[in-house]
Amino acid sequence: MKILPFRGFRYNLAKISQLDDVISPPYDQFKEGLDDLLYRRHPYNIARIIMNKETPLDSPTDNRYTRSKALLERWIQEGVFLQDPQPAIYPYFQEYQLSGLPASTRKGFVALGEVTPDSE
Repeated sequence: MKILPFRGFRYNLAKISQLDDVISPPYDQFKEGLDDLLYRRHPYNIARIIMNKETPLDSPTDNRYTRSKALLERWIQEGVFLQDPQPAIYPYFQEYQLSGLPASTRKGFVALGEVTPDSE
């Protein structure tokens, strides 16, 4: 497998004063009502893209996924997200503490991966 850099997108700090207002846990951790709380927190909260609302009128051409795609494209066009000028590999750190244990840091990175044949 090859690890490759890419040009990621970041929130435009000229439009977002507090990153805490726009971050979200992964969609599989959403509990009842969490999406509403995150939606109210900020109009650019990433939850609007990762867990767009379903509606009774959803169809194959207008649904939570097509609306998320359109919203992401609009935010990029409006400059809510800015693309990094150079490709990069992005370090990722998660600090956490489990009850009764010392604090720990999980370290990783985000990059593109190119899957190659086993023979290589």
